[in-house]
Amino acid sequence: MKIGDCASAYLGGTRFGRRETVGAQTQIHLSHRVAVRDSGQYDAIPSRLRNLQPELSSICRAIFYHRCAPNATFAAPVGTPVAIPTPIPTLGPGQYFEEDNKPVVSLIEGGDKQFGYGPLKDNPSLYAMWVTDEDGTHYFVVPKGDDSLLGDKDPLTDQRLKNGFNQFIEDRDKTVTDMQSKRDDIRAHQRSREIKFYTVSANVGFVAGFCIVVTLGVCGAAVAIGAPIAIKVGSEGFVDNAERESDIDRLSTLEDSLVKEEARLQGKFEVARASVSSA
Repeated sequence: MKIGDCASAYLGGTRFGRRETVGAQTQIHLSHRVAVRDSGQYDAIPSRLRNLQPELSSICRAIFYHRCAPNATFAAPVGTPVAIPTPIPTLGPGQYFEEDNKPVVSLIEGGDKQFGYGPLKDNPSLYAMWVTDEDGTHYFVVPKGDDSLLGDKDPLTDQRLKNGFNQFIEDRDKTVTDMQSKRDDIRAHQRSREIKFYTVSANVGFVAGFCIVVTLGVCGAAVAIGAPIAIKVGSEGFVDNAERESDIDRLSTLEDSLVKEEARLQGKFEVARASVSSA
């Protein structure tokens, strides 16, 4: 039964009966008007009562709710919905993140943006570890002193073994630095070869010109002058080329090492996920 029907029933005496006074019935309807005016059912009030002034006592209002509310239905209030902010989870050990929701670190303590670790900005007692593969960069949170980050402890000496994520990052950093150095050496040897090639070409041209113009084709003296220069420059170019080939071989070896070291870091990352999550 709706509120309007309930109130009309009271006015007709269905529930109050003829013994109730007209004043009490009117007051009940006024209470009904006040009660439903803000609930969207104002139109349910009988038309002959809508213009009455709602000067009611709390007693009349209580009577109305006691008698009518048990069988009444109220419409939900209409208003502007309030936006509820999305709760931000508290960071803790064992949490895993992808690139789009990664935790913020205060600094990269070791490694780089692809493979590394560092303390969380909001909680320095926690560290993020991250690795990169073909699917992107992945992050995992561990305690600051976690064995997977710093290495296991030797039970006899209580010293850290060099099998922690931080040690593997250090090994990778050295390999990356060596690779950059070898690339620089290769470029330097290449520039040196180009300079010496142009130098030999210039010397040969000079000797040939000198032979023709000065000696009228008698080139013995010119050859005696130019040959040592050409031989010296040519031998230096040969040495540069040999060093360059050696650097290229060394760079290839370093690249293979880097692949293995990054695979080792990815494995350590998964070990950390398994150990911290199950702790």
